Amino acid sequence: MTLFYYLFKVLYRPKIEGKENIKAKGRLILAGNHTNNFDSPLLMSCTKRNINFLAKVELFKGFKKVFFDNMGLIPVDRSKKDHNVLENAYNYLIYSSINCIFFQHIF
Repeated sequence: MTLFYYLFKVLYRPKIEGKENIKAKGRLILAGNHTNNFDSPLLMSCTKRNINFLAKVELFKGFKKVFFDNMGLIPVDRSKKDHNVLENAYNYLIYSSINCIFFQHIF
C-alpha cells in the first residue's frame, strides 16, 4: 500500500461510486479521463490494490525516474509509435493485476 492511499484517504475523503464493480482479486484495466494531476493519486486511494499507470516518458527524466519507476508507472513515448508499450503494459497486467490508462494522452 502506498503513501498516497493514506494521504488522500485522510485529506480528501474521496466518495467512491461503483466500488463493488472492482474485484478484490484478478486482472482489470481502469480507463478514464485525466482532468488534473491528482487523478492518479486519488485512484490509488480508492483501493488497497496496486495500480500501474501508463505515463508520458518525460516523467522519467533525472531524479524523478527512480520515484516513478518505483510507483509502477509504465513509460509511453508519445512522440512516436512506441511498440514496446503494449508489451510492457501486458506484462504489468499479468504480474500486477491492475493497469490504468487515461485516454486523452493517446490522441
